[in-house]
Amino acid sequence: MIRWEESDFMLNDEEKNQVLTDYQETIKFLNREYKSLMHPTFSHHSSMYTFTTEILSGYIKKLGVKDKDVLTVTASGDQILNLVFHGAKKIDGFDLNTNAYYMTQLKIAALKSLPYEEFINYFSACKSFEDAVFVEKKVENNLNVFDYNVYQKFSDKLPEDVKLYWDLLYKEFNYDGSKLHDSVCISSDSDTAVFANDYLQNATNYEIVKQKIDNVNINYYVKDILQLHTLSKKYDCILLSNIYDYIVSDWYGVISAEDFNSYVQNKLSNLLNENGIIQLAYKYHYKTKNVAYGSTLKKLFASKYKIDVNESLNKLSYKKILVPSLIKEYRKDKEMDCVYLYNSKKR
Repeated sequence: MIRWEESDFMLNDEEKNQVLTDYQETIKFLNREYKSLMHPTFSHHSSMYTFTTEILSGYIKKLGVKDKDVLTVTASGDQILNLVFHGAKKIDGFDLNTNAYYMTQLKIAALKSLPYEEFINYFSACKSFEDAVFVEKKVENNLNVFDYNVYQKFSDKLPEDVKLYWDLLYKEFNYDGSKLHDSVCISSDSDTAVFANDYLQNATNYEIVKQKIDNVNINYYVKDILQLHTLSKKYDCILLSNIYDYIVSDWYGVISAEDFNSYVQNKLSNLLNENGIIQLAYKYHYKTKNVAYGSTLKKLFASKYKIDVNESLNKLSYKKILVPSLIKEYRKDKEMDCVYLYNSKKR
């Protein structure tokens, strides 16, 4: 039984118990059966992403979010931090995964307190520091990832519920940040940290976000995408990341592509202000000669670039934005990802 000194936190008993529940559910996720690793399900307590798997630098600046109200998936927090950089006025984050809130708040507190390189070095596990940030400095193995001593530099900036959650996690891993990072609690995509994020392109951009962050109204909702229409707010822009690939997938999908289209048109679009847009989907390897997720036969016989045909999304979208591929080796071959946009006025 974990106990707290009354002087440690100003949280009431209900708030403390909620954090303890979140922590315990995270540990259950950590210790789940091996077979569930092969066929993952998405829940309120899943892995936390350290960085985005999208190339956000390739499209967010093209959405015109300055002084706008935005609803976005919370995920790693990178969507939120890029939106702050590009001048969004109000940002609401949503995620089925409660742990996304804890990761995002960790990143915001670290950003407020740490210099540029130390921020990246805390969150990034790149074997080469140069892979994560374009500076003339190399570290063969980053042993300081999630370093507890660095955590202590900014932990007092965390909301009390978030601090309690991370204190408990660090204790679980004997204050070894490397072990915490390498556990299934964390899903790391460090090699795209700078490439994918405008706010991490350089120290100047990082400082801009640091100056802006306290002036942006940021809220969080623990909601599934199919619950978003119950919100009583209006937005100029809604970002759905790559959720489409999961909710309509063969493995763990919950609706058909046609039902997704219907949901967007008849329910989700009601949250849009006039001329508002929805980033419908982020498709990896829109053009590919490698057919990365295809069958062995497809890989064997694919000799030309193949357009990824998404008939349902093509019907719903009014515009597509092509951005460089997530995978470094594919970027060399100019492989492209694709962002689909929806605008109710364009229907």
